[in-house]
This record gives sequence, C-alpha cells and structure tokens, in this order.
Amino acid sequence: MYEEGERQRSVLFRICKDGDLYSIPIQCITWVEPLVRRPTTVARSPDHIIGMYPLHGKNISIVDLGCLLGFERTTSSESSSQCLLIIENTRLGFLVEAVLGVETLCSYQRPGPLSRQFIQCVYSCDNRDELVLGLDVPRLLSIC
Repeated sequence: MYEEGERQRSVLFRICKDGDLYSIPIQCITWVEPLVRRPTTVARSPDHIIGMYPLHGKNISIVDLGCLLGFERTTSSESSSQCLLIIENTRLGFLVEAVLGVETLCSYQRPGPLSRQFIQCVYSCDNRDELVLGLDVPRLLSIC
C-alpha cells in the first residue's frame, strides 16, 4: 500500500509513557479530545473496550489501543496527558497516553511478516530521532 519514500501527514502519539511512537493518518481522525473523566464501564464488553464516554451529545465507545495491540490494559488515570483519538465515521475513540502533534512522515519500510499484525508501515520523521510505527486503521476497526 505504501511505497518507500512516500510522505504521509499523521497524528503522532504514545500508547504508554516512554513507549514506542505510533501514528495514524490525519484523514482517519475526526478530532482529538482530552480525557477529562472516567468512561462508564459496560458489562461483558471485550477486554479492549474500556467503556462509553459522552461526547457532544453522543456516546462514544472507548477502545484501549494498548490492549488491542497486545499490551497490558490501560487504566484511565485521568492524567492530564491521556487523550481520545476520535476515528472518522465511527463512534469510537482510541485511548492513548499522549498526542505529540501532527507531522509529515516519510515511509521507511514495510514491516516484515513477523511484525505485529496492526503495523502498516514504519516511518522516519525529520523532526525526531526515532522511528514511527504506522497503524493499520481498517484492520484495527475490523475487530472493534
């Protein structure tokens, strides 16, 4: 899907403090919302669903992106840095530890066959000394 050297405007974020840097293409995100209160827990929901969150008159399902990627379940600590990435044309928000901004990324390589199943591409970023893992949003949404 991505050619080496292709440029992509993306939202950069961390799923856990001091963890890897991830990205989602900006066109997949409707907006970024700070998490200001705890979501309402929903009984018998999958492990990756934290709960429901009222936002602009609608209930949004909150997805623990870390849990979905195989990390330990995130606790919504109401820390000042936790945010929801509201996904375009859905009623889903991905919970992340911190949003670092929007940057233009240059595709560096496609992940190998043994890579995590939700990583679509590995990017380099001119403004950072670390690689960025580009998430495959359609694949993530397919199991939400």
